[in-house]
This record gives sequence, structure tokens and C-alpha cells, in this order.
Amino acid sequence: MKQENDLNNPSRRGFLTGRLRFSSSRNKSDVLQLSIELLNCSRISETDSTDTAIKYTVLNSGIERASIIVKRRRRKMTQVMKLIHLDPKETYDGSWKEHDLDSRESYAIEVEARYKRETITREHVFSQSAA
Repeated sequence: MKQENDLNNPSRRGFLTGRLRFSSSRNKSDVLQLSIELLNCSRISETDSTDTAIKYTVLNSGIERASIIVKRRRRKMTQVMKLIHLDPKETYDGSWKEHDLDSRESYAIEVEARYKRETITREHVFSQSAA
């Protein structure tokens, strides 16, 4: 009989259907941390063609799984190159090829990590004199 009463109680019914409620009395030290690093960025010109290989490594150094958008900025255009999901302490090694990339033009890799409402951005700008 008691179980029947539990099913009629709206708060108990919410628990049985799997809805979770979190306390709003969390300490500021308990706030989830989001942190990423953009490592080992390089551009290497191929000798037999006009292609340039762009290589990079992304490290999720935070304590939560993050969605990460990898973008390239060439001249005034920004393009999304990759969307990845990294667990804490996980790395991703990526690369792509650019055609006719002049060593004097501005070029950058930008990574943007998101977790819930938090967003952080890291950027690597290649030197315009490097090839």
C-alpha cells in the first residue's frame, strides 16, 4: 500500500522517472573547469608541389569532456576544419593540406572549446616570414 502512495506523490513520481535536480548551494570551488591547449603547430611546405601541410595537437587539460571546434583563418576568411570531443587529459593530433599558401600571408589556427555554458579559445598565428 505504501508503494501505491509513493506513485501518487508528484515528487516521488519525478524521482522514479529519472529526473535529477541539483542543489544550487554549490561552492565556487566546485565549479567545473574547462581548459585546452593548442600544441605543436607547424606548417611544412612540400618540395614536390605547391601544397603546405598544417599540423597541430589539441590537449584537453580540463576536468570535463569538451566539444572542440578547430578553425583556420586564412586572409580574412575563417573556416571550421574539425569538430572533436575530447575527454580530460586526452589529445588529438590533426593535419590538413593547404594549396598555394604563401608564407607572407596571414594564417592562424584557432580552437574553441565548449562545455555547457563555458567557452574558451586558443589561437596560434603563424609567422608571416616562416615557410
